[in-house]
Amino acid sequence: MFKIFVSHSSSDKPLVDALDELVCDAFVEEVELVYSSASVKSGGIAAGQSWLDWIHDQIQQSNMTIVVITPLSKARPWLMWEAGAATGIGLSQNASISVVPLLFGLKNDEIPSPLRERQTITGTEEEDIKDLLESIRRVGGLTYKSDSHVESLVYTYIKAVIAARVPGMYDLFISCPMSSIEGEEYEQMHSTIDAIIDSIGESGLSAYSALRKVGNTHIFDPQDIAAETDLAALASSRNFLMIYPRKVLSSCLLEAGYALVNGTHSTYFVNNDDDLPYMLRGAVESFRNARRFLFREQNQILVLFNKYKDKIIC
Repeated sequence: MFKIFVSHSSSDKPLVDALDELVCDAFVEEVELVYSSASVKSGGIAAGQSWLDWIHDQIQQSNMTIVVITPLSKARPWLMWEAGAATGIGLSQNASISVVPLLFGLKNDEIPSPLRERQTITGTEEEDIKDLLESIRRVGGLTYKSDSHVESLVYTYIKAVIAARVPGMYDLFISCPMSSIEGEEYEQMHSTIDAIIDSIGESGLSAYSALRKVGNTHIFDPQDIAAETDLAALASSRNFLMIYPRKVLSSCLLEAGYALVNGTHSTYFVNNDDDLPYMLRGAVESFRNARRFLFREQNQILVLFNKYKDKIIC
């Protein structure tokens, strides 16, 4: 039997459960994923059992270790300890135990340096997950049940992890001009974004908007704090939405560029194509992960959003 130890934070259990179903059903041979948050019957840690002894035993008996890292769990010290323990046990046994960082809502340069040197896998990318399965197959000398079966399993897995909502990650980052619009225009924008966030919430999804955080006070955080807070939220968002009602100088254009460079799925609501900077207009034409919708009146934005929600949030 090929055994994989999964290091994770308890808040990430739904992600590991989805991984368990994927990996254990992909191969003809028996594969077991062991992780602490599983039920005792399924191999999880028993009541009263020494935590450190259990982890040491499981790593020692495993052929591979997968470290699940999310925006919240990356600061958990025991993930690094478990990854180090797996490496140390391998060295003491003169064996090479693969330690695979599995990332959700993070990029390679955002994880602690000991793991940054290893080949990482993005847990929400279909091709990356297929690469992970192929790595497991090669290390264990395993056999796929069938290519079509694996395709179906990967599809089901991707749906499951998206539905799980990665802790510390937003489904949608909403950007718009703030300090550069005033009066009725500001109130309309605030009302539109409130309605969009409510619509998202009804679907069980999450969203971030600096405008909603500010509210109707028009009192903004200092520039350095706002930049740090908003860009951190944007980096931890799966999708980006910008509402750009007219040509104004606004930090939302910087956020749009940041999202585009990071490969974040991006949608722009604009009143006129010519209002967008040249590079963003080109992005809509050239990049598969960018699109734009035209609107005449503010109330059309919510209608368009609800109609195409499944294309905006993916």
